Amino acid sequence: MSTSLLYHNQSLMGVTCRKMEYEGGTTFWSAAISDTYCKCSKCASRNVVRSGGVRRDIKLLPTGTRPNVLRIFIPRLTCRKCGAVRQVKLPFADRGKSYTRALARYVLQLCSILPLNTADNYAISLGTR
Repeated sequence: MSTSLLYHNQSLMGVTCRKMEYEGGTTFWSAAISDTYCKCSKCASRNVVRSGGVRRDIKLLPTGTRPNVLRIFIPRLTCRKCGAVRQVKLPFADRGKSYTRALARYVLQLCSILPLNTADNYAISLGTR
């Protein structure tokens, strides 16, 4: 059920929800990358070995006034074909960003209907600036 919510409401593909927690007014979604997305980001080979990784917090679209955060473990993969050692490329967020593309689109849509200083203050509160 929660994996379906992440896919349909947050436009997150390639993740499997492990648990959901509420803490201080924020919803935290703990998830893992699906094995189908564990491929070399250099040559796209699926002949890879997992070798550690990092946990990241990525900001999601808010639900009403409640912020959502995705806590996800991003595995480091060693490619047996090309020898590259890289993290899995996330299908829903740009490299180096702490928010999803859906949240970025949402903020841009707000800029078209709200005064810019109001949209800017809202973007800062979401942590996208």
